[in-house]
Amino acid sequence: MSAGRWRISRLKGGLGAQAAAWDELNQRRFGAHPLLSALFVDGLLASFGQGDEHLCRLDGDDGRPIAMCILRPKGRLAWQSFLPSQAQVGPSLLPDAAQARQLLAMLPGMALQLDLLCNDPLLVPAGELRAPEAMRLEHALTMHVDLAGGDFDAYWEARPKKLRANIKRYKQRLKAETQSIRFEVHEDPAALGPAVRRYAELETRGWKGREGTALGSVPEQLHFYETLLAEAGARGQAAVYEYYIDERLAASRLTIASGDCLVMLKTTYDEELSKFAPGRLLLRHLLRHEFGLGRYRRIEFYTNANQDLLAWASGQRWIDHLSLYRYPLVSVINDAFRPLTRHLQLGTETMLPAEQRVRRFDRVEALPDDARALLEQAAAESSSNSTAWYGNLARTVYASGTELCFYTLEELEQTVAVLPLRIERRGRSVRLHALTNFYSPLYDAVISPTVRLNALMTLVATLRHDHPKLCSIYLAPMAPESRGYQAMVTALRKCSLPVFEFFCFDNWYLSPVPPWEQYLASRGGQLRSTLKRRGAKFVEAGGSFELLTTPEQMAEGTAAYLQVYGSSWKRPEPFPDFIPGLLMTYAQRGELRLGVARLQGRPVAVQLWLIGQGRAEIHKLAYDEAFKQFSPGSLLTAFIMRHAIEQDQVQTVDYLIGDDDYKRDWMNTRRERWGVIAYNPRRLAGLLGLLREMLGRAIRSLWPRSAGSA
Repeated sequence: MSAGRWRISRLKGGLGAQAAAWDELNQRRFGAHPLLSALFVDGLLASFGQGDEHLCRLDGDDGRPIAMCILRPKGRLAWQSFLPSQAQVGPSLLPDAAQARQLLAMLPGMALQLDLLCNDPLLVPAGELRAPEAMRLEHALTMHVDLAGGDFDAYWEARPKKLRANIKRYKQRLKAETQSIRFEVHEDPAALGPAVRRYAELETRGWKGREGTALGSVPEQLHFYETLLAEAGARGQAAVYEYYIDERLAASRLTIASGDCLVMLKTTYDEELSKFAPGRLLLRHLLRHEFGLGRYRRIEFYTNANQDLLAWASGQRWIDHLSLYRYPLVSVINDAFRPLTRHLQLGTETMLPAEQRVRRFDRVEALPDDARALLEQAAAESSSNSTAWYGNLARTVYASGTELCFYTLEELEQTVAVLPLRIERRGRSVRLHALTNFYSPLYDAVISPTVRLNALMTLVATLRHDHPKLCSIYLAPMAPESRGYQAMVTALRKCSLPVFEFFCFDNWYLSPVPPWEQYLASRGGQLRSTLKRRGAKFVEAGGSFELLTTPEQMAEGTAAYLQVYGSSWKRPEPFPDFIPGLLMTYAQRGELRLGVARLQGRPVAVQLWLIGQGRAEIHKLAYDEAFKQFSPGSLLTAFIMRHAIEQDQVQTVDYLIGDDDYKRDWMNTRRERWGVIAYNPRRLAGLLGLLREMLGRAIRSLWPRSAGSA
């Protein structure tokens, strides 16, 4: 559907006549999300609006809205989402945040920056936005519990043993020390008002009351929640869950719902009863209750979850802030020169929080066990993240004369991040590179799923401290959708290193992987004809296929690989020991699939596949051009593909680097690999690099290229 132009109008205390269109778009594109309903948004505007809120609406060619959001000015040159503290996500109905690019150019005044605050990536995906035109900042780690298709007992059995043991202990303590407990659910509109007031009274007695932030401490806040739950309750979309100990209210939760989603708005408990953990016991009762009713598919918490709370979760994700810049120069200045003044005043000392420690290792083999385990977990996305890959790369490519390092970040003595780097020294400058070369299909800053932004900022600050002559950091190729990529971009920028993102190459892959016969039938007619006709011709001429997988077969396999590679169209390997080392390394891990096509015993085609954690990766292929009339490469691909599907039962097949036409014949999905380069403007070489980058991009912007170019 084509889009028109954004229309911007000032709001007067609510959505008014636009409420119906807002709800229709929320229903159509966002599943009637409770926190994006006109009911919720109107309540926020009525209670906390400042009179400068504007509704922005983008219509499709049928006149229906395809995007809407509520913004307010932030000074003279910037705008931001309307976001009072009671809103857990920003009021933005943006199926793709890139739609806001056009909006930025149309905002009143000379708007240079637009901040979209508290975006749920399930609701407002960042799309193709890249630095320096955009900046993503992780804000809070939220969580959800899946209710669909399950039962409470199965859910509870899947919780960590520590959580289940703690709950059991609290229940035993209750039984020993109290007379009665009671769980109540209030959904009747007449009961919701008193329940909200009981909640407010309970919260006021706790630490929030002492700080003046409790529900009952701010009249406007209490009025908002009373009104919201009353109106939502009239629609059957609100509930208050309470837990009583000896007839005393011990814990309470306020919720609203819409569609198939229940949202936790607020929770509190009686601190004098904390030894019974009433908040946790209430949550368990609530979950059992909703599992039993089966009326919702998921419960969203929209909180900044710690490890204790994450133990209850079925899944987690980061709520983020997204800043868009009208011109890249605005972003660069924002990143570099204003923070630069602060850093010049503070100096270069790095202060680490007491619970954090950054360590440096020169060899992957020297990493502690938990750091190595983190790399192996990341190998589920690419074998080039594994300890085996880095070990072989160091031995065969960077064996001498190159300084390598593996930085680790520990929190509470547990490794939460690993950053493999190569150090390049040129005169008075230092450049840090991802520990990769052209063999590497993917690189990642390997991080724990729950590691927070300030932790990675600590790691980047340590890099600057350890390398005072640092002028640039180059990380590529990476998956732009990965947390490691996004977190590193944010951490680099927050540490005053202006970041530029660039396209590396296309990547074709197959996922999900259907059964072999179904997969083959879905291939193009020309490919299927080639496999049938030339396959028969190849076999008649004495052709055969084999898979070499064990260390004992590697002498034979390496010889076959080198023979075919030497007879192919490919240039000689610049690092001749890398592939033989890779073959033996992954044969020892049981992950090698070296396919060899032979004609009357002579190897005429070879392919190097790696299999692990449900993935098949096609790393190297070659065939002897003297036998190309048999299409031995295609025949060998089909042979290994069938084995990977039927025997290895992979869920993904990845053709790795490049957009070659033949890869499209075998795969079904294309994605991009990107890179990041960050400059240190405090060093002359870094400043010159920054200026060259800005000038080059400014020139290229005058001659736009096709999508996917650097």
